[in-house]
Amino acid sequence: MLIYLAMAAPALIIYLFSVTYPVFYSLWLSFTDFNPNRGGNWNWMGFYQYRTMLEDPNFWHALKNNLIVAAVSVFGQIPIGFILAYLLYRSLVKAANFFSNRCFFAPLPVDHRNRDDVEAAFSGGWTGICDHSDTVRQPFCSV
Repeated sequence: MLIYLAMAAPALIIYLFSVTYPVFYSLWLSFTDFNPNRGGNWNWMGFYQYRTMLEDPNFWHALKNNLIVAAVSVFGQIPIGFILAYLLYRSLVKAANFFSNRCFFAPLPVDHRNRDDVEAAFSGGWTGICDHSDTVRQPFCSV
């Protein structure tokens, strides 16, 4: 158990300093009159700034706009993404016979020296990364 904690400790420390600390520091600063341009002493303001914010009509307008954007994203963009992914999946399954004897090629940034291999992959003359005629591709194969 101790070895697991030792292995996770670097990630937890990075998370603590990069996420948790700034969140709690910002929360603490929200109760003061901190101004980085002014400097000097920080005075404790309590909930005064939150009360001022809740009384401001611009805050409520901005909150409404943010809720609309969140609702459109959750109930609009995500379902559309799932539907498009499903349609793409169905079309790939129908075309599976075409790719059955080749490794699937995902469009990645390709170096110009590999352009001939990419063109051969789409024209049907390339057998994928498991082609043993070239020793460069051999380490990627499980054969």
